[in-house]
Amino acid sequence: MCDSTVLKVKLKRLNNAQSDLLHQLLFWFYGNLQVFSISIGYVGPAYGLNFLYSTIAGISGLAFGTIFMALHAIQGPVTKLSQMVQSRYQFGIYGNLLPSLSALVMFSSFALLNCIFISDGIRKIYHVDGYYTFLFTIAMAAFLAVNGHLVIIRLFKYLTILSLPLLCVFTVYIFTHSFGLHSPTRFSFVSFIITFSVAASFNITFSPYVSDYTREVSEDVGATRLGLTVFFGAFLSAAWLLIIGAWLSHNGLSKNPIYDIYKLGNSLYNGYGTLLLLIFSISLIGNVSINIYSGATTLVSSVSTVCIDNYSLRKRLEVIALIIISTLVFCVWLLTINISVIGLVSSLLTLLIYLLCPWTAINLVDFYLKNGDYSSEDITSVAIVKVPGSLSFILGLFIGLLFINASPFFVGPFASNQLLSSLGWLFGLFSSGLFYFILSKKDFLL
Repeated sequence: MCDSTVLKVKLKRLNNAQSDLLHQLLFWFYGNLQVFSISIGYVGPAYGLNFLYSTIAGISGLAFGTIFMALHAIQGPVTKLSQMVQSRYQFGIYGNLLPSLSALVMFSSFALLNCIFISDGIRKIYHVDGYYTFLFTIAMAAFLAVNGHLVIIRLFKYLTILSLPLLCVFTVYIFTHSFGLHSPTRFSFVSFIITFSVAASFNITFSPYVSDYTREVSEDVGATRLGLTVFFGAFLSAAWLLIIGAWLSHNGLSKNPIYDIYKLGNSLYNGYGTLLLLIFSISLIGNVSINIYSGATTLVSSVSTVCIDNYSLRKRLEVIALIIISTLVFCVWLLTINISVIGLVSSLLTLLIYLLCPWTAINLVDFYLKNGDYSSEDITSVAIVKVPGSLSFILGLFIGLLFINASPFFVGPFASNQLLSSLGWLFGLFSSGLFYFILSKKDFLL
C-alpha cells in the first residue's frame, strides 16, 4: 500500500510526523526489544563463557555492529531510496542482483528464526502444534508488511511505551534471584571472539534495510543526530536484553527464550509471564513484518531490473504476491530445520555476517570515502554492471568464506582453525572495502 516502496520518496512526504527523531528512536529501540536479543546472550555461556565474559563480548560486538547500522541509516535521507535499491549505484542494475540475493537470505532467515521462536515457545507452554502458530505469525506479519513501513513505525512507537514498565520490573526480579547452577568461571579467547562476532552480526545484518525506515527523514535533521538516534535506539534495547539472556543462561535456563521468560514471569506473579509472552510475541511478529516488507522491496527491485515504470496498482499487487510467495518459502524451509534454537541462531548469524560484510563495506566506502553520486532520479539509468563493486563483492565474499564455520549450512576449507574462523568475517569486510576503494579509482562500467 506504500507508493514509494522501490522509488525515491516524494518530497511532500519528507516532513511526515512518523519520521522525526523520536519515532526513529522508539522504532529501533522496540525493533531490538525482542526475544532474539535475549537469545544472543545465550551464545556466550553455550560456548563456555561465564556471565561477565559473555556480557563483555556481547556488548562489545553489539556496539561494533550498530556503528555500521547507524552509518547506513544516515544514507536514507540523502538517497531517499530503499537500501538495496540504492545499491544499484555501486553494483549496477544486474550487478546488484548478487548482494540482493545475500540480503534476501538475511530477510528470510530472520523472519524464519522469529517464527521458530514463537512457535517453539508456544508449543512448549501450551502444547499447541507449532505449525499453526507459525502460519498465524506469518499471516499477521504479512498483513502489516502489505500496509507499508509507516504503519510498522507507528505500531512500534506505542508498543515501546507499553512494554517498558513490564520489562523493567522483570529485569529487577531476575537479577535479584538465582534460578539454578552458575556456569563455571573461565575464559577462552576463541569463545569470546565467537560471541563477539555473533553479537556484531545481529545489528550488522540490519544494514540492508535500515535506510528503508529512515528515507523519509528530512535532511535538515542532520546526519550526526540521526546516526546517534538510530545507534542508541538499536543498541540500548539489544544490550539490555542480551544481558538478561546471558544471566538466564548463566543460571542454567536455556531451553527457549520465550519459555524461560514465561516461566520466570509467572514465578514473579501468576499471569505476569503471560503478559511478557504477549509482548514478545507481538514484537517478533513486528520484526517478521519488517523482514517481509524489506524482502519484498528487494524482490521487486530485482525483478524490475530491466525497466521500472510508474508504481501502479499492478506493481502494488506484485508486492503482495511476492509476500505470499515468501510465506510459502518460509513454511517449506521450516520443515527442513533439525537443530536447536540457540544452535540455529549462532549458525545463521555467522552465515549472514559473512554474506553481508562485503556488501556493507562497499556501500559505506562508496558513500563516505568516494562521495558517490546518488542524485539521479531515474534509478534505471545506472550501468548494467559496475565492475569495481561487483568484483570487490565477489573477492571479499570468497576470502571470507574460506574461514567460515556455519555448520550445518556451510563450512570453509580453513574453518578448522577456530581463531581464524571466528575472525574470517573481518577479512571479508576489510578486503572488499579495500578492493573497492582501489578499483573504483577507474570507472569500469558495462
